[in-house]
Amino acid sequence: MKFSKVFLPDSLATAACLVMGEGNECQPLAIISQLDFISLIDQDPSVEELESVKIDLEDDLYAPLLTSVKWLPGKKNTHKLQKNESNLH
Repeated sequence: MKFSKVFLPDSLATAACLVMGEGNECQPLAIISQLDFISLIDQDPSVEELESVKIDLEDDLYAPLLTSVKWLPGKKNTHKLQKNESNLH
């Protein structure tokens, strides 16, 4: 299997979770610092930047899982929810 793209934010989040730990050793916060190769910008991504992160379905690692399921549209029951909430008061 060949990978050509790394989603850096996902990798950093994974590293932070590893450092924070789970269970008794869990720390509530991890600070990631000294990443000179990352520059943050305060603007929306361009069309070219968005296109550069798209993965074709044939190249997607999760495509077999996601395409093998018969997906059903979700149902919105906001009217019933509001009606039930009014009965609680």
